Amino acid sequence: MQDIHRFEATSVSCFSENNVDIIGLSDDDQDPDHFAVLMQLREDGRSASQCTELQTEDTERPVADAVHAIQLSRQQISIILASSMQTQLGYGVIEIGLPERRERQLLEQYLHLCFDDTPVSLTIED
Repeated sequence: MQDIHRFEATSVSCFSENNVDIIGLSDDDQDPDHFAVLMQLREDGRSASQCTELQTEDTERPVADAVHAIQLSRQQISIILASSMQTQLGYGVIEIGLPERRERQLLEQYLHLCFDDTPVSLTIED
């Protein structure tokens, strides 16, 4: 599926809470129209892919095993969706424009925390 959902992130947040690593990207930090939340909940008895979830403005709740690949460049992050999510949402890629800010190093760190031990392909460009 070639359809792309795009927005510019004005808010980027990365944090851990209750054994969950969370990456939040949105077009507004108070009342976003567009957002993507990536999270990794470490839980015994569940595979790494089952513990990795994605939520957007188009999903009612976080969805497990929703991400096929992630590509991070200086200007954007691209989230390539798993085929089941592509069917559900009607698009295959979420492209999020990133502001030039100091959060890049923290974003890289949290992408590694969330996806290094999963089948999700993670590409980080310099």
